Amino acid sequence: MAELRDPRGADAARLLYADTARRLSDFVRRLVPTSRDHGPGDYLHEALLVMREAERLLELAVITERAQGTTWDTIGETAGGITKQSAQRKWAETTEALTILTEGIHPDALRSRHVPTAQRLAEDLDDWYTRHLQPGDDADDVARPVSGYLLDPGPSPDLSAYDTGPDEAYEWLLSDHPWARTERIRRVETGWDAELRNAADVRTWTDHIQGTDLDQRYPHNPEIAQNLRGLADLMRPIADEQQLRAHLEAAAPDEIRVERLRERWVNHRRAQGDHDYRRYPAHLLGPGAAAYPPPESGWRDTGRPT
Repeated sequence: MAELRDPRGADAARLLYADTARRLSDFVRRLVPTSRDHGPGDYLHEALLVMREAERLLELAVITERAQGTTWDTIGETAGGITKQSAQRKWAETTEALTILTEGIHPDALRSRHVPTAQRLAEDLDDWYTRHLQPGDDADDVARPVSGYLLDPGPSPDLSAYDTGPDEAYEWLLSDHPWARTERIRRVETGWDAELRNAADVRTWTDHIQGTDLDQRYPHNPEIAQNLRGLADLMRPIADEQQLRAHLEAAAPDEIRVERLRERWVNHRRAQGDHDYRRYPAHLLGPGAAAYPPPESGWRDTGRPT
């Protein structure tokens, strides 16, 4: 069972950003009813509180961006085209905050949110988000919409014998589970290595045929010599094309390859009569996919490794 790791650095900033967005949403929603009594200045006071919380959200956005490696140039440009130096001055305090978050969320910050751990805060946000989903909302992960990015499935087992013949096993292989990605890359590299070796063997043979005096080797069978030369001429461009395709496919990033494979999988399922299969399953996308281990059907012949 995948466990939640303790968020630090960018992970901690993302979690605090999500919690601040929740608090802002809850506060703003309370301002909607018009039946509430207001004294002089109350509307302005409420709006200023919203702005204060929004400023906190903005600061956490900058902290998260910096933790993820976003440059001050990009932050300044996104913040209305201000200079790198202006952005650094405007959010100077975020540097210290980011340093603190490298050790995780401070216990005082957790106590103020009435939770014992950061993992519990993430799970509380899961519950909050799913409670507020509306019909028509498109959520990639309805089980762990917040805490999913903290799931740690542990080191990948040996999946070389995992059978992706069963539909659910192949579907899982196309998921965002870290083990699935590792195994996809391994299988791609293994497959294209084999294809490159095969193409190289064919090219070596055609070069050998081209450099051999076949008429001297087959003086009494000119048809054999002619057929071998013809076959070599036919196979040479095929082997060259195979090598080129293997190099190009091997160079493609996994995210591009898997997106194409998911589209083909959806089309395949629909062609097989499953017309309700309109998109690749949302629960297998994003960080939350780590909560879904390889289906047992893939181990039916070999057994799960221990």
